[in-house]
Amino acid sequence: MTTLEERFETLIARIEDAAREVESGQLGDYDALNKEIMDVCIETQSAAPETAKALQGHMGKIILRLDELAAGITAYKNNIEKEKK
Repeated sequence: MTTLEERFETLIARIEDAAREVESGQLGDYDALNKEIMDVCIETQSAAPETAKALQGHMGKIILRLDELAAGITAYKNNIEKEKK
């Protein structure tokens, strides 16, 4: 695995951990995670074309996991709103 591949795998695991936290009712601060994701994406864009192409699957996984995390955060916020009523 290349360093970028390792970073992608680590980020995917961290996003999955964040999604589990949200599902269990704990909403955290994800600014550092967001910055790391942005940094890896920028680094991937700057990589050699063959490297960037090889990482497309990892990019797809990150997008999928981020969509799942976003859905979980939305559901969490909706539950809070329902509880207020």
